[in-house]
Amino acid sequence: MGKDAFTESGYNHLFEAADIWDNVAINNHYPEQSKAPLARLLSDLNQQNTVSGQSELEQSLYLESWARFSAFETLAQTWHFDMNHNWRLYYDPWRQKMLPIVWDPAGWRWLLSTCAVQRIQFTPLHQALFKNGNFIRLRQQFLTEFFSNGQAGDFLKKVADSHQIMSKEILSDAYLNPPGTKQVQTALDELKEAISSVFKAIKTSIIETDTPVLYQFEKQKLHVFLRDSKPLKRLKIDYNNTLSEQPEVEIKYRELDQIKYRDLSANSQRSGNQLEVKLDLVPGFLFTNPTLRIFSNSHSYPNPGSF
Repeated sequence: MGKDAFTESGYNHLFEAADIWDNVAINNHYPEQSKAPLARLLSDLNQQNTVSGQSELEQSLYLESWARFSAFETLAQTWHFDMNHNWRLYYDPWRQKMLPIVWDPAGWRWLLSTCAVQRIQFTPLHQALFKNGNFIRLRQQFLTEFFSNGQAGDFLKKVADSHQIMSKEILSDAYLNPPGTKQVQTALDELKEAISSVFKAIKTSIIETDTPVLYQFEKQKLHVFLRDSKPLKRLKIDYNNTLSEQPEVEIKYRELDQIKYRDLSANSQRSGNQLEVKLDLVPGFLFTNPTLRIFSNSHSYPNPGSF
């Protein structure tokens, strides 16, 4: 456990009370020992399954920075920001919002086989953020930009250059630990390959893979269920035959504990055998049997949040 882990506090984890945390910097908006912004944030986390709680969370956190931080956690496959230690938070008195600080991420250390975990979330703070549609949209935007604007390629080139340099340096390193160059070279090779594999898997999921769809047609109605939590801008449906008239379109969604309906007919447009529905949507349903294309033997449960 890291040196900054809390011990003998009477609490189970860091997100239970502000008293566990230490002030390492002071701003003149609060008394020297005040932890009021942190206490407010932890209170918001306790209300994360309510609309008001999510609204307050957006007031406490600078979502853009947190979305970038989450994208970094995914790209680095780091689980080191956990329930018990390794958190550094900065309170910006001008924005009056909390920002994350990247600290000791130990990237690519905990890889699960050859898979890349798309959403790293196991603290109350992570869980609250992934129930917020604005956060999810920003995170998707930053991950997409990372691969589309050349940043991923630039980073992989730096990894390759560093790998080449280190492969030469270990041959003359008198303090090499472990002392066998073969073992160290193997570790260097594995790390380089791991980073490349993670980036490839995330790019495939984020950019190149469509959101899976479950569907059912009955009583002249086509029911479409969207799985995953990838933000959508439009939905296109291809029919076998040309559409002779404009279909009625209605969306049914859950906002926390309420079921809501909305008519989207005005947002839809038909062309030949295709119907396009424009919408700004974050699917929030998870499925126990995600491989099925139809409803049989598949059960859904809501992921509560404000999307």
